[in-house]
Amino acid sequence: MEFFCGTRTSYRKIRRTRPWRERKEDIPELYQYYLNLFDHSLYVRLKDSFTYAFQPAFTYSYPGNVRELVNIAERFKSLLDPQRIGDESYLRQLVQECLNTEEVEKIEAAPCLELPISGDYEKDIHQAEREILRHYLDSAQCSMTQLAKQLNMSRTTLYNKLRDQLQISKDE
Repeated sequence: MEFFCGTRTSYRKIRRTRPWRERKEDIPELYQYYLNLFDHSLYVRLKDSFTYAFQPAFTYSYPGNVRELVNIAERFKSLLDPQRIGDESYLRQLVQECLNTEEVEKIEAAPCLELPISGDYEKDIHQAEREILRHYLDSAQCSMTQLAKQLNMSRTTLYNKLRDQLQISKDE
């Protein structure tokens, strides 16, 4: 279907395109194009495994537009472990993860802390650490030893930070 639009002096022909769900045959070429555009050497190394690895992407419904496809290709490139390019099952699983928008929604739904910026770097860092510690302490449903491990610090360091940042003693 074609139609014209524009002003009286300049008209241009616009071709109405079909939605992605009706153009599945174009999707492999678009992925190849964008992967090649983002990282040519990666694309060359992926060429043999491309069809198998991206099969889930070829059958995906794409409720969005081409930007969704581009975002998936970028996410794939960013998350790819270059050492595992020969592992087809890893590549296919990575494509599946990139298509899984539920994981993205979980990340977006993660708790956020609003931290005021005063302009004094040391004070701002101190305040940020205090708020982060308070968040972990309030949400912790485990012992201080387990919390320290989760935060990748020793228990003594955790207690010192709690004492210095939040004025909390071991007994509380």
